[in-house]
Amino acid sequence: MFTTDLHGQVVDVDYSKGTLFPKGGLSKAATLINQAKSEVPDGNTLLFDLGDVMYDYTTDYIYEHDQSETQPIYKAMASLNYDAIILGNHDYEYTLPYIQKQYETSGLKDKVIASNITDAVTGKHVFNENKIIEKTLKTKAGASVTVKVGVIGESIPILSKKRCDYTGVLNGEDMVANVKKETKILKDAGADIVVVLAHSGVGSEQPALMDENVGYALTQIDGVDAVLCGHKHSNFCADGTTHYDTYPGVDTKTGLVNGKNLVMVANSGQGIGVIDLGVSAGKRIVTRKSQIKKTQINTGINQTIAAYMDKWGAVFGADSTEILAELKSSARWQNYFGTVEDSSPIQLLNDMAISYGLEYQNNDNTECKGLPVVAASRYSRYGAGSGLDYYDIKDNFTSADLYQLMNYRIQLWRYKVTGAQLKEWLEWAASAYETAGSNVITTGSAISSPSPSPAATATPSATSVADPSGQPQDSVLTQSANKGISQTSDLLAGIINYKGSKPLQYSLQELYLTDLSRFYVMDGVEYTIDTKVAPRYNYDGKKVNDTRRVTNITRNGLPVKDTDEFLLIVNRLDSTKVPELFTTQAMTKLSAADTRAYFKKYMQKQSECGTLGNLEDNNWDVKYSGQYNYVLKTGSGASDLIGQRSWIKEKLDSSEDFDYYRAELSKKSTQDTSGPDLNLAALNEIETNHPVRVAVQATDRSGIASLTYLQGKYNDASIAWNSAKAVENGYISCDKNSIYSVRAVDGNGNTTIRYIRINNINEGVLEAPKVDTYTNRKVYITGTAEPVTTIYFELEDSTVYKTTVPDSGAFKYALPPQNAGKKVFVYVKDDEGRCSARTVVTVKRTGPNKPVMDKMTTAVRTVSGELNDKNVYPVFILESKKTVFMQDDGTEELYKQSDIYNKDYKVEKLNMNIAGDGSYNFQLPYLLTAKTEFKMRTIDVANRVSMGTKRVVKQTVPAKPTMQTVSNKSTMVKVFSEEKCKSATITVGKKTYTIKTKKYISSKKMYRYQKKIKKTNSGVKVNAYVTNSKGNSPVLKTKKTEVVPDTPKTDKIKAGAKKITGHVDVVGDGSEKDGVTVDNTRTKVFVIVNKKKYTASIDFEGNYIVKLKSKLYSGNKVTVKARNKKGMGIAKKYTVK
Repeated sequence: MFTTDLHGQVVDVDYSKGTLFPKGGLSKAATLINQAKSEVPDGNTLLFDLGDVMYDYTTDYIYEHDQSETQPIYKAMASLNYDAIILGNHDYEYTLPYIQKQYETSGLKDKVIASNITDAVTGKHVFNENKIIEKTLKTKAGASVTVKVGVIGESIPILSKKRCDYTGVLNGEDMVANVKKETKILKDAGADIVVVLAHSGVGSEQPALMDENVGYALTQIDGVDAVLCGHKHSNFCADGTTHYDTYPGVDTKTGLVNGKNLVMVANSGQGIGVIDLGVSAGKRIVTRKSQIKKTQINTGINQTIAAYMDKWGAVFGADSTEILAELKSSARWQNYFGTVEDSSPIQLLNDMAISYGLEYQNNDNTECKGLPVVAASRYSRYGAGSGLDYYDIKDNFTSADLYQLMNYRIQLWRYKVTGAQLKEWLEWAASAYETAGSNVITTGSAISSPSPSPAATATPSATSVADPSGQPQDSVLTQSANKGISQTSDLLAGIINYKGSKPLQYSLQELYLTDLSRFYVMDGVEYTIDTKVAPRYNYDGKKVNDTRRVTNITRNGLPVKDTDEFLLIVNRLDSTKVPELFTTQAMTKLSAADTRAYFKKYMQKQSECGTLGNLEDNNWDVKYSGQYNYVLKTGSGASDLIGQRSWIKEKLDSSEDFDYYRAELSKKSTQDTSGPDLNLAALNEIETNHPVRVAVQATDRSGIASLTYLQGKYNDASIAWNSAKAVENGYISCDKNSIYSVRAVDGNGNTTIRYIRINNINEGVLEAPKVDTYTNRKVYITGTAEPVTTIYFELEDSTVYKTTVPDSGAFKYALPPQNAGKKVFVYVKDDEGRCSARTVVTVKRTGPNKPVMDKMTTAVRTVSGELNDKNVYPVFILESKKTVFMQDDGTEELYKQSDIYNKDYKVEKLNMNIAGDGSYNFQLPYLLTAKTEFKMRTIDVANRVSMGTKRVVKQTVPAKPTMQTVSNKSTMVKVFSEEKCKSATITVGKKTYTIKTKKYISSKKMYRYQKKIKKTNSGVKVNAYVTNSKGNSPVLKTKKTEVVPDTPKTDKIKAGAKKITGHVDVVGDGSEKDGVTVDNTRTKVFVIVNKKKYTASIDFEGNYIVKLKSKLYSGNKVTVKARNKKGMGIAKKYTVK
């Protein structure tokens, strides 16, 4: 059993429209699953899903609002115990980390198979390559057989670039080639049955390399037993109801394809696919059956599954149906013909972007002030994968419409560009169009062998190649003409069999038939694309021809010069490529969240002034050859719009919500009958006691004949326009709360009126400060505020800083650096006690936060502090020695690529202890002298450098000195200090010495103080300290060690005795392998009696004895001493009594 293309549809409600979806939803499909399970013995089932689990309003909303939340659809699937699942092309519309996290938190991680998707860098599979599921099957009679089922999971190999660009991240392999390889692997591993889960349609009999629809071809692979398909949002079961049933090998009686089971099921839980395989005791398939169980209105709801949507259902219902604007009855915002004519959806995107650009250049980046604003936007919905995937908005514009228009990852990018650069971007966008005469599908009866024009012969067509290593590469363009497109899913019978007087070809190049992610429409300039000229760029933005197919590039009818400058606002993804000749760098970009917030605010502001009509200004057109007919592919929802377009001649064919028309595009009118593109932007939306300025921009290919405004709302027929004020230098000044009407008239008399409501003027308040962009690497916080007021900067911890705003109103304050993401509340107060509203400033990240370094002194080598950020790498700079300290962890490479790199400084790598909370400490190789400056920066992986932290080393009392070991053999005491001190004081026993003479020992990098001393036995206290201008260091306390034997202990010596006894210490130096013994230390005791020397006998405990030849007499002189291999100890003399 299998589901596919669920698209977040847990329950039978379409939240994006606020309507019921009575014949779908996983909660109903689950009922069908349980019914199917009941038809066979327990355990005789496998449950699969074929991907596109996400990609709808609900999943996008959750992603946008709470990425830590596990999607309800995955929770529901986990509860149904799927045996394996795969990814569809739309699942890759989300980032890879997000997909992986969803599988992890839902418990589905081990179920995921992606056989033909690998890491672009390592070549390894990012999910399971395949899976063998061992099942013990039971007959109704109770017998059993264990079968190994091999499962292969295939995704469309060319991953979508609509919202995430996986170029350089993931590679896809052709599905047919991959299944052949994986089948052999599974068979070699012992699989009895091989099932292919393919997010793919049935496709053609002979699919092209890397085709997205290959289900039929997979049934022709030896070893494959069953193929499960989806992606096309339609059903196929070899039952005689589709055009696929005419393929060779399709048996509508048995429901088999090439002797195999091939089933494709519709989307959103509208049914489940079921394949019954009868398996013999010998593990052979002996019976086969395919069926589709469709969800009906009366299908029961599995309440356990439905409950997974309880938390979000009310949220979705309230949010998606919120009306942001009302449309006029005559308005219809659709893009069914969005590549051959202007459309309201793309116009809305560009108008919002231009409005934002006007605000940006006046309020945020005055370097661009006065530059014409140009917008470039692209469609997020354009029929990719489904004929229902177009914009078609009527009556009300809701939040759901906004989310579809601007998906959650789109950002506004801001560029300052020249006219030359703008032309290159337009040339890249124009690559979408097929060159006239290239890739002709049918030759017309009047032209038996059409020859492409000279320009067309250079037209590239898409092929897929591999490099010598065998690794798949990006699509490249090779020259060919009249080859025919390879997207066989778009070559339907009605197209291939068309007989007409002119050759038939597609209007778009093949790659763009299903991917318009790199097709941009611009507003703010006017232009024409000539498809008789070969494209200058290919799909990837690489120059392939020295041609120019974009002509008549003008602004208000005047040619755009290469040296002209523009502010370009681009609606795009982070990862979207741009042409290689478009060399300018984006100045900045607006975050995805801020972009969405701005667009929502824009729509609400528009709705304040009444209903909205169609928006397109038709500032661009496409020039086609009259020698060809063109295939126009669009959604079935456009059927009622066809009659309004005389250049669309007839329907050629239909397939799965797509309609294919024959169009004579050369007959499409290009006459300017549209009013100018007119955009307004209020430059202050906070409560103010000053007039509000509104920026105005109007453009039209026929030029702007007049641009005027009125206070109040007026239509075009009003005589009030006869006394309207002129818009001066692109601005109007609004001194009252009211609606203002602005009217633009082009050179042909076409008019556009736009309205703006001003409602933030209040003469009794202080205006809130306007704060310039403040980042975590700025020294000053700046902006403008009411002159001669006190301005306050309040931090999140309630710390407050303040200063006086000067007469100019421009303030600049050295606020202590703040971490990215922190908030600063800025407000002003005047002498009358009035207080403005607070301006909330969120500190933006432009690099690492400023790190913290603890105080440093001359007495310690330890450096410690806080990195104050994550994923950053510290470097410490000692300018006095031209040295940079860092870890041996790759930091050096980042440092060399950063703007603080100094080739004249040496790099010294140290072991640094960095804790998870960012605290760090390490030891410098030497002490630093007083007043030395020690600096710190951190670097992130983008080579951005934090603000610097500096410590000046403070002089303190010296650090405790060190001392060379003093033993009972020593005759010299040596004291060492890293700091050059005034003196060293040494105490040996009861004697104290002060040494002022010092010598620098380079090998130790220390100063040495030394004093000769007499030998004494061990245990004598030896202390030392050093002194500088701040006082004495801590005292180093030691004792003399025993290296040679101390003076032996002697028992009482009496007159008349003939022996002398005692004890000696047996002292080793650690080199003795078998422990310290008398022999291996060569310990000896000598006794001298009246100048006669005896050598004592010593036992293992150190007890010694000397036997004398004669008795001792009173007055005899006796000397006792000992030695070992290290030397002689101190002797002691006795007088016999």
